[in-house]
Amino acid sequence: GAGASPSAATGGTVRVGYAGSADSLNPGNGLLSEAYDLYELVYDTPIAVNENNEFIPELATAWEVADDGVTWTLNIRDDAVFHDGTPLTAEDVAFSIKLYRDTTDFFYLPAYPDVFESIKALDDTTLEIVTSDPVGNFESRMVFMYVIPKHIWEDVDPVEFENKEMIGSGSFKLVEFKRREVARLEANKDYWG
Repeated sequence: GAGASPSAATGGTVRVGYAGSADSLNPGNGLLSEAYDLYELVYDTPIAVNENNEFIPELATAWEVADDGVTWTLNIRDDAVFHDGTPLTAEDVAFSIKLYRDTTDFFYLPAYPDVFESIKALDDTTLEIVTSDPVGNFESRMVFMYVIPKHIWEDVDPVEFENKEMIGSGSFKLVEFKRREVARLEANKDYWG
């Protein structure tokens, strides 16, 4: 009620009116900003951007480039879980980035990892990316690399896949979606953050 401090809230529902609607639940096919708003809530990326436009850890807790200027090593968190209960590993991160790089029919996302020659999980929590040349914008290339579950996406046509369940590891889960009508999310109680 009136006068209550914002920190007193412990739950509830937030409704947001939108002029548009996500055009696709598949991150590779999304064109509209409304779709990317949804991806940001449902998926994690290796590196995020905060309100001060600084790159901050998300799934990658740390990252560094070797002296050769092209070999990047990312430490992937060990406590992230997909909405279906499957643990997220560096293999899922590698799979996602490779899929975006190699699916040329996707609209925007292939442009970000286009200079990644090699993308591989060295173990469950270590990702190695080798670029064709040194890049000064490595972090910004990772901001839209929405990590999708390999166990679901490896068996589908990535362009045709509607992704109706939208299984990610982000802070919200998709509960209901009707285009131009409703996108209903609920808090992910198992979120690492």
